[in-house]
Amino acid sequence: MRTQKRPWIIAHRAGTSDYPENTLLAIEESLKAGVDGEWLSVQATKDGVPVLYRPTDLSALTDGSGAVSSKTLAELADLNAGYAFKRPDGTYPYRSRPLRIPTLEAALQAVPEGKQVYLDLKQAPAWHVVDAVTRVLDATKAWHRVKLYSTDAQVTSLLERIPGAQVAESRDATVTAQLWTPDSVRCFRSHGRTPIVMLGVNTPTDLRDATRLGATTVVVDSPRTLLRPGR
Repeated sequence: MRTQKRPWIIAHRAGTSDYPENTLLAIEESLKAGVDGEWLSVQATKDGVPVLYRPTDLSALTDGSGAVSSKTLAELADLNAGYAFKRPDGTYPYRSRPLRIPTLEAALQAVPEGKQVYLDLKQAPAWHVVDAVTRVLDATKAWHRVKLYSTDAQVTSLLERIPGAQVAESRDATVTAQLWTPDSVRCFRSHGRTPIVMLGVNTPTDLRDATRLGATTVVVDSPRTLLRPGR
């Protein structure tokens, strides 16, 4: 394992600012940029297949509508996961080059061993998404590779009952700091080596500040901006 000179850089939704979020393209490009891992949003289809998708309705990002849980995997295959992605110049480049909603299994195959994988389980009912993810992690023998997280306490409770599952604390049990300073970091560190994860680190200046403050991990929207050659 490398000596950590900067925080671990995790691509938020595989790099939501650079490419259509939670797609295989975004994963591949963020890995090329040099990230240390991927933060991926997971829901389960009507037929119990875990896929990468974040919003509650498909209309938010695709050319479809309805909940992921109301569609079969075959029905999702017809949708364009890059439909709503807009470049700064106002164009929609993926409307003519459709991207598919990937399965969790395909995403795990796209991320090499040694890279961190965070799965953010987004769906209710809790048992539906937990059961689907459990079956894939069993089949792929990937438990050792992933950390599991959810803002839903029921999802977290179910995950914590699974032997070998690496489950992050729920949001209710974590501490949020609105402004990181050397004093706040010292406070967090005063009772041991508490991991500090900083979100919203989206500029080179932000990354330098997070490194100086001693962040463990930063979750970034644009790996391309932070890790471009020469940075």
